[in-house]
Amino acid sequence: MWYLTRISPGSADPLRVTRLPIQAPADEQVRAMALSGDGTELAVVSVSGKSSIALRAYSVATGRLQHSWSATTSFSPSADEPSPVTDLSWVGDSTVGFAVICTPQVREEVRTLSISAPGNGLLAESHVVWSQHVPPPPRNVYQEGTPQACDTPFLSGNGQVVVCATSTYSASDKRLSAVWLAYPVAAPTRARVIGSILQPKDVSSLNGPDIVEWTNASGTKVIGQWNPTVVTFPGTSHSIWTTTNYVGIIGGGTVRTFTAFTNHVPPIVAW
Repeated sequence: MWYLTRISPGSADPLRVTRLPIQAPADEQVRAMALSGDGTELAVVSVSGKSSIALRAYSVATGRLQHSWSATTSFSPSADEPSPVTDLSWVGDSTVGFAVICTPQVREEVRTLSISAPGNGLLAESHVVWSQHVPPPPRNVYQEGTPQACDTPFLSGNGQVVVCATSTYSASDKRLSAVWLAYPVAAPTRARVIGSILQPKDVSSLNGPDIVEWTNASGTKVIGQWNPTVVTFPGTSHSIWTTTNYVGIIGGGTVRTFTAFTNHVPPIVAW
């Protein structure tokens, strides 16, 4: 089921939740969604079986399926394995942006697809606008500070910037930082820092990827997720691993944490 939430602070009806009349296939797992800028269409990525991925566009008003595109890939649709097609966004109201994770941590690309594209092939009808390839270390052994491809690349609403998340490690003070970057499509290797969060000294790792949940149209602010892990009594049989989940809005030199999501994984939302 899909619901549309309208938030109007200070009004007589500050929170309105409406169930949408969208009927998606019941045997598929939804992995990503994005609402168009004018609020009239919803794009959804879902997976089924072991190799089928679909991107569909629905009318918000009627629930009618407007168009669908599919791709076949080697993929196990478990909750722990990220979808190779993800990170949906809208460029204007007629183009969908999405990421294709070719090899996690190594090779990825961002594509655009016109919702008026006549065919049904997701990759055949879309176009690459940005890509990144960071060769893996020998034997694929990743350690703190090992360069790797950015996590969760999102195309901004103006189509000019790809934002993503990563982490950095300072060998001098042995501290990690969660970092969010913006890559101009016109200069795809020249990243600027949207924001970073220096972790306490007792944080031993960032458990899983840092994540972009949403970006504004210009790619200057993001809603991000990060998961620092602290190990108590490391190297002993009684080591205790404690991971805390944080979600917040990052940009303009500030970080505002959403306390409601602390230690809770947020639902799949089209922000």
